[in-house]
Amino acid sequence: MVLEFIYHMNNYCNLHCEFCSDFSDKPIDKNSPWIERRTKWDVPLEEVELFCERFKGIALNKYVHLTGGEPTAMPIEKLNAVIDLLDTYHRRIVLLTNGFNVFGVGKEQLKKCAVIKLDDHGINNEHLLDCVKYLNSFTKGNIKHIYTLHHYDLDATRKLAINKGGHCPRATLLSDIEIVIKQSVVYPCCAMASFDLYNNDTQMNDELIKAGWTLDNPSLLKTVLNFKKTLPTYVVKQCKEKCWWPHKRILGPTEITLKPNDVIRKP
Repeated sequence: MVLEFIYHMNNYCNLHCEFCSDFSDKPIDKNSPWIERRTKWDVPLEEVELFCERFKGIALNKYVHLTGGEPTAMPIEKLNAVIDLLDTYHRRIVLLTNGFNVFGVGKEQLKKCAVIKLDDHGINNEHLLDCVKYLNSFTKGNIKHIYTLHHYDLDATRKLAINKGGHCPRATLLSDIEIVIKQSVVYPCCAMASFDLYNNDTQMNDELIKAGWTLDNPSLLKTVLNFKKTLPTYVVKQCKEKCWWPHKRILGPTEITLKPNDVIRKP
């Protein structure tokens, strides 16, 4: 059993990259045609504490990846508190950021991150070089500069016939679990958290909640470890038929470009 954790901190970003898998390229508007883009949110600290308690002492040798949206775009006091809380529970923290407000995050909190991944997105290289220099001046963690120059039209890719048939071990053998936390709901795959976005409904979210795949479930760990019996049929079927991995490159990449509403770094 492999338990790797990916934790969505918020649903908004300073960048608006083409084909963002979290839909951060689409504006948040109460009248949006996209259900999950109608409300701006960031993680409550109480939810993070509940996550820590539900998985207390479990997979401490694995990482908790903090992602978004853009984590450093959320209220920085809250991000500092999240890092402090995870560290209290001896979690190994990976901060995935485009560098937006790295200079605003507390130095003590940045020191508590085992890995800081700075994603270039093809448009903010100069700022990230400044971030790397800054972080290396006081942290002992692993600082990684990632060059993501292109995205893929995942909505089109997942509809390809070649994606059907259960290529993913999570849909067939269900041999490992990659825990993704998004608004208290637990997803057993990094792609699944985006399915409702692309389907523009809440069915996967609703099915997982009904099956107890939520931080509100006191028996969550037991539910997750018994995933072969507890994962809803709908969720497994979506994974088998709609996932874009590993055939996403068939349609070719789209270059990420700078947008008028992009803000590379916090002023």
